[in-house]
Amino acid sequence: MDRPVAISALHLDKWQDVVWTSSMTSSPLRHRHLNPPDLTGAVNQETCVFLINQLLSLPREFATTAATPFMHHKLYEKGLPPLLHELKRLCTLHSTTQDPIPFHQALQTTTTRLLTTTSTIHTFSSTLTLVQALLLLQILTLFNFHLPPPLRRASEQRIPLLRHWTQKLYLSAPAALPGAFSAYRAWIVAESVRRTILVSHKVEGIYAMLKEGVFAHTLFVEALPFASRNDWWGAAGGGDAEPDGACVIPSEEPLGPVGLTDLVSYREFRDAWVRGEIRELGLFEQLLIATCLGVEAVKLRH
Repeated sequence: MDRPVAISALHLDKWQDVVWTSSMTSSPLRHRHLNPPDLTGAVNQETCVFLINQLLSLPREFATTAATPFMHHKLYEKGLPPLLHELKRLCTLHSTTQDPIPFHQALQTTTTRLLTTTSTIHTFSSTLTLVQALLLLQILTLFNFHLPPPLRRASEQRIPLLRHWTQKLYLSAPAALPGAFSAYRAWIVAESVRRTILVSHKVEGIYAMLKEGVFAHTLFVEALPFASRNDWWGAAGGGDAEPDGACVIPSEEPLGPVGLTDLVSYREFRDAWVRGEIRELGLFEQLLIATCLGVEAVKLRH
């Protein structure tokens, strides 16, 4: 069965055996940084289980809400682009089917279409869509230990592809979004980009953690900005706390023309959590804190 069930500590040793025995002779993870990582830290088993289960929850959430902690539910106001619509069908099948064969077939079809699509990506918005689709695909495959070895190897071989397109997304972020956008609409787009880039680094890092036993942080990732007020992000069922216009200020950030007064770097957010200045964490923030401080830090105030 390929349904993404929660992983327990008991399952983890088996999971790690599958990952190690299916790895390629020259793993792409050995070359995942142009330079050696600046910071590395060992990760205990409880944190490892927590992080995997957090990631596995994202395709399920996308299947039911067409949104994730890195994709605002109002990002695609006119409906999901075809590529993400296909990923939604795949996520739904992954979450509901008892028979692995239909999922494996759909996975191969969707993967082929996604890889074919890469040659047609020429705009910032299409790059964002592609990276988000790749993220969901990689979570469905990298962290599914029931997957046949050929599909697992194919997933590992896509790690450099996700890294490449994540870098392109970062570098292609416009200095300004269309003037027709409201301040909040511009914030939704910019924050979705920021979160997508951070989650992409987390997916690769968490998988590398399973392969190598440590989680690598770079100073580049620690400097990435995002909005620390998750009530502005809202929930798929509604209830957005849309910021008042007075809260919106011009921003010089490279990931969007509009920022809010709560924009912080990953490092600043982590330090604020340690000092007790932040009391609640959403799933996105839990991923950030657990990967650098361990699940124990998340549980301190949860």
